[in-house]
Amino acid sequence: MMLPQNQSLKFSPKLVGRTVTVWLSHRTVDVLLDGQLIRTRTMSFTDADLHTLLLRGGRPAGAEPQGGISADSPLAPTAVVEIDRKATKDGVVSLGRTPVALGRDLIGKNVTLRMDGSIMYVIHAGLLVKTLPAPIPHEQRAKLTGARTSTAPLPPPPSQPRQAIRRIGADGTFSIARQKLRPGIAHAGKTVTVIIEETCFRVLDGDVEISTHPRKGGPVTRYIADSR
Repeated sequence: MMLPQNQSLKFSPKLVGRTVTVWLSHRTVDVLLDGQLIRTRTMSFTDADLHTLLLRGGRPAGAEPQGGISADSPLAPTAVVEIDRKATKDGVVSLGRTPVALGRDLIGKNVTLRMDGSIMYVIHAGLLVKTLPAPIPHEQRAKLTGARTSTAPLPPPPSQPRQAIRRIGADGTFSIARQKLRPGIAHAGKTVTVIIEETCFRVLDGDVEISTHPRKGGPVTRYIADSR
């Protein structure tokens, strides 16, 4: 996108065909996509530059969008930075050139990554679902695509682990998330509750835990046992 004084903005190929709103002042350019601030850049414009844009179809803007970060200015030491990403089929997101594995539970999910000091909080569907070490140094976070500051409080974690119901087969096994678990022949025919933890499955017969299994498969998509 060409701007006055031969200045320009370059966009990711992922945004081809999308409509963005560009907010300009004498010193700043903010880019919004679907109402969300995705980029802030420091650029210089004169009164004549801004007037020319109005003559070319621009419109007077309101207050500057909140939360923008300039890649050319240092972050405040206590600034909290948020970035939206979509996890790949492997459960990975990219922060610049740094890949970050979020886990199988978040494959294909849209997440907000909130970096506060040395910690990165992973937020999905309005809930805090994971806490990881922050992979990007504080002084480099302003350069990440879509970075913005936030003062909003952290959302709550899920109220309790997710659960699924399964019936143990005659061979003492059942499947969940494309993974076969084997509580044992002694439990054949029982209907059990599977507690879905981040790294393991816990199998309960009533209130009694009968086995624990490391998670190796994909995301859980079925929560109720087959009727057979």
